[in-house]
Amino acid sequence: MRILEDSGAARFDVRASGRVSALAIFGFYFAALVLLGLLSAHLAPGLEWQISAAELRSKVRYSDPSSFLTGAFDIARHGWVTPENAWLVRLWPPGFMIVEAAVLRLFGETSAFLLPLLALSALACAGWMLVLRQLLLPVTSHWFATAAPALPFLFPLTPFFLLSPLGLAFGETFAISFFFIGFLLILLACRQRSWRLAVGAGVALALSAYMRSQFELIVQALTVTAVLLAVVAAVGRRQRWRARVDGRIAAMVLLAMIVAQGTMAPWRFHNYLDSGKAGWVQTSDLIARNSLMREQELVSKGGRFVVLGGGQLACKLEPSYCGASDPALFYKAFLQHPGEWLLEKARILPTYWLAPPVPGSMATVDVPPSGPQVLVNVFFFACFLATWGCLWKIRRRPEFPVHAWMLISLSGCLLAVYTLAHLEARYFYLPKIFSVVELLMLLALLRAGAARGEPMHRPLPGNDG
Repeated sequence: MRILEDSGAARFDVRASGRVSALAIFGFYFAALVLLGLLSAHLAPGLEWQISAAELRSKVRYSDPSSFLTGAFDIARHGWVTPENAWLVRLWPPGFMIVEAAVLRLFGETSAFLLPLLALSALACAGWMLVLRQLLLPVTSHWFATAAPALPFLFPLTPFFLLSPLGLAFGETFAISFFFIGFLLILLACRQRSWRLAVGAGVALALSAYMRSQFELIVQALTVTAVLLAVVAAVGRRQRWRARVDGRIAAMVLLAMIVAQGTMAPWRFHNYLDSGKAGWVQTSDLIARNSLMREQELVSKGGRFVVLGGGQLACKLEPSYCGASDPALFYKAFLQHPGEWLLEKARILPTYWLAPPVPGSMATVDVPPSGPQVLVNVFFFACFLATWGCLWKIRRRPEFPVHAWMLISLSGCLLAVYTLAHLEARYFYLPKIFSVVELLMLLALLRAGAARGEPMHRPLPGNDG
């Protein structure tokens, strides 16, 4: 059966589209992103592009960037993190520290540290923009397919988080870019029936986890739902609804996740040798211990943002557990008070969603949003809801399983994180940016079908239903 076949131009071939043209467009994306990044410095006052790594570590007030730089200095000077700083690679994966260490080694510790990171981020973002363009080309005009990938950057949030000095210091720009590349490559792999692209997608998703630990949770969720997708395809192979989950699509998605898990295995093996546990990081234990601390103790240790983000609920809801260190009590407190727990998180969640993309509101919402910022964040939420509406409309189309797999996995994983971990404004940046990208693809598919006069829910080739 032919899959994901929307037009005769569905198969992406660099030679067909023009090697020079594709490279020229990639170069245009890269140059535009670098320029946008240079202009975005005003979004993070106090951090100039000429700042050195040591100056950045002393000036930035957030713990993550300074911790990453501590590890990067160790790796650049000694080849790996020193024993006294080993806790860094237990709380965070080493990917971004290695990137920063490479910059330090290549350009020196006194050079303008953020400029090479800007160039690398622009390359990574231009990469997923180019893949998105290739996905849009068969179903939209050439002009729209080229311009649409820039749409997320029209909102201040995206250049702030992916290209500004402060955003680069957090390293999530690389995690988000690899995540987008992985997802978009899976879509392209299914369209082209390319096992090679599916392998590349798995590697990209694994790299996102190496950059930031929360993406490992997303990869785990994607893996579980990929297995379920394969089971549904296998069980329904002889049923009338078999075409909704084509076996080849399910196999490609599952292959991508197997490759992702294989790419992540070396770090798990390292952790097993280091601590006897094959987990990705030990952040979950830290979250549990923080939640069991008394509020005064947590604040005295610099954990005010944890308290404000609802990260101290185990002690608050079950006072008898306060001061304990057993992570099992954290989950026990949640199971004993699920309603109160969820209500407390639901009470503060809108505040964090509406937080403006400014340095003072990366973690706690210390800067209230202006009217236009509230409207933009409401628009992001509308995009998120619209993706589900569009997904329902394409439920009988061959693209449906892959989009449903990603949306269900990502939404379920983030919901679990928001429920159990403390909230930070930056935790909501990924779903906001992703919603715009996903909605673009779904709307393009719907518009292409309508333009050809096809039924909204046309059956797949070979399905007489």
